[in-house]
Amino acid sequence: MTFIFQILHVLIIAYIFIISMRILLGWFPGAQYNKLYEIMVRMATPYLDLFKGIRFLRQGPFDFTPFVGIMVLYFFAELFRYLAFYQMITIGIVLLIIVMIIISAVNLFLLVFLIIAGIRFFSLYSHSKSRGLLWDNIDLILQPVIRIVLRFFSTKLPYRNLLLIACISLGAVLIASHFLLVPFIQALFLNIPF
Repeated sequence: MTFIFQILHVLIIAYIFIISMRILLGWFPGAQYNKLYEIMVRMATPYLDLFKGIRFLRQGPFDFTPFVGIMVLYFFAELFRYLAFYQMITIGIVLLIIVMIIISAVNLFLLVFLIIAGIRFFSLYSHSKSRGLLWDNIDLILQPVIRIVLRFFSTKLPYRNLLLIACISLGAVLIASHFLLVPFIQALFLNIPF
């Protein structure tokens, strides 16, 4: 039975990879003319369409329904992984999987903000053309992070310094989450006896 759970885990992870590649390639013009992309669309779209009805996840140009679809698949992949390893499922394991998915989602968004802030910081630092519609949109995306930084530091700092502080802060939160929070939560939930 362990082997079956391992196979199911691997198949779901492979399907998550196909969905992720379909989403990423969809951002590039001309990808729809690629035969491999067409296959990915045929494989991923029926599953992703299950989540299209969740309207609050579609805000303006942003559609987070694929992200939710991937998280649901990830839940089942982890469930099968734990079944293969422990040959049982407890409430603690289910809670652990749910909490770890939430932590992973938050860390993913923090990582995206870190990458965007880093790109913006280096564009300002290199004195390249750092004005324009693209940079204005990036600054708009970064505003929530900059507001948090401004709560702790002087508002008289140049924007470039605020971006650097934001990058360092986001990196520290991600590292602390990985090395401190995740092991603590794993130990806590895996010790629930039922």
